[in-house]
Amino acid sequence: MKQQKIYTRQVNIPRRNQPLTAETLKAYVQQELARGEELLNVALMGVEATHYVVEIGVQKRGG
Repeated sequence: MKQQKIYTRQVNIPRRNQPLTAETLKAYVQQELARGEELLNVALMGVEATHYVVEIGVQKRGG
């Protein structure tokens, strides 16, 4: 039986001169995923001068 680990971490996404859309948010977050990780959820935690702070929930599959 395979083990599945679920955890969260924060990711910084650079701010641009364009509105943050769900599509651009997902694209940035997908780039941050490691091999074997599956995105479960995304939460905007804060807005800084140069970046957005988001918390992602991921599921890591291991053998």
